[in-house]
Amino acid sequence: MMPVPEQGFQIDPEVLIQTQTNFIAQARTKEVQMEAAIQQLMAENGELKARIAELKEDLNPSVEVEEQE
Repeated sequence: MMPVPEQGFQIDPEVLIQTQTNFIAQARTKEVQMEAAIQQLMAENGELKARIAELKEDLNPSVEVEEQE
């Protein structure tokens, strides 16, 4: 068997730090985007629930509308 040469490369610490910093910044950006998307969906969900309640009331005004989660 032939000996396996050692992987003797060095990563510049500044490059590593910058890479990690960029990764963290991108992750935070995605987190903010996801939170905004969640807030938008929650708002749309509330609007849809209100519209459903209106439509149910229009169909049968004497029936109480049940809250669905």
